[in-house]
Amino acid sequence: MCTWIYPEYATTYRLKKASDIYSFGVVLCEIFTGTLAYDWKYIRENTKGLAHIAQVHFERGTQKEILDPKLIDEAHELISSIKIGPDDESLNAFSKIASQCLAKTQAARPTIEDVIKELTKALKFQEASEIWEAKLPRNYKDILQFSKSPETYSTMAKKDIYNILSKGILLQDDKRWFSIGDHGEMNEMVSARMFSFKNSWSHRWRSTQESRFHVKTRHRKLRKVAEMLDISNLNIQINIGSQFLPVDVRYSVHLVFKFCGPRKSHAKRVYVDLKYKMGNQSLHAYFATRREDDWMMIELCRFSNLEKDSNFEVLLEGF
Repeated sequence: MCTWIYPEYATTYRLKKASDIYSFGVVLCEIFTGTLAYDWKYIRENTKGLAHIAQVHFERGTQKEILDPKLIDEAHELISSIKIGPDDESLNAFSKIASQCLAKTQAARPTIEDVIKELTKALKFQEASEIWEAKLPRNYKDILQFSKSPETYSTMAKKDIYNILSKGILLQDDKRWFSIGDHGEMNEMVSARMFSFKNSWSHRWRSTQESRFHVKTRHRKLRKVAEMLDISNLNIQINIGSQFLPVDVRYSVHLVFKFCGPRKSHAKRVYVDLKYKMGNQSLHAYFATRREDDWMMIELCRFSNLEKDSNFEVLLEGF
């Protein structure tokens, strides 16, 4: 029994170029499954072996059921913490041309030039996937689960996901903003709606297009920020978590704000003297730095994220 010879040979006993295409299609199936065409588990199901079984899966769109498990769990050779595996577009291109090679008639089989073209396309899809996968956070799939519609990202190309995360994405009912920087740094911003204002009279919500965060009203969502009425007596408690940040990385925590009224300044570096507490420790932040978007930023602390979901609290006392 030979499972590589094309079906027409049984009646014509003649070999043509299309015969080689069929045989090559069987070889592609062996690569795809990581098994030989005459493997007993296929012969036992159908005497034509792997070719027939693979073609059934290709036509049904269930080819992942016979995919070599080693390909699914394949790790990037340089970044062992990132699981690459086969890209869906690459997988579809590969299985499509393999299926065409196994067509029942010679006329329906592709030329070798077409085969080379499609396999090259499949390779490029996989290479692109690996490049963009390496740029994404290790836990990017977990992060996207907290977005409004996580199912939309399941079939999206890695490059498109990277571009979305570079611009930033809202998570957890629009209360958190996550983004990745040009150099791979991860940024998580928390809305003031997650702060605990000890003095209920101390703030009001102000509409501004500069805010990333939305506040639901009766009829629509508005971009709003918390405007503090007395900055000398803030009394704001902030719970800082690292839910979306990978472990074993050192991070810094910043307060982002903007002065209004008499204290408004256009200087790059401004003296502020923010008083705050972390645990039993009273601290001061004396200077704030102006960001490119014209908001001010103060570094409150730095921490190493040694375990997932690390949490600690900061109490802002006043300027």
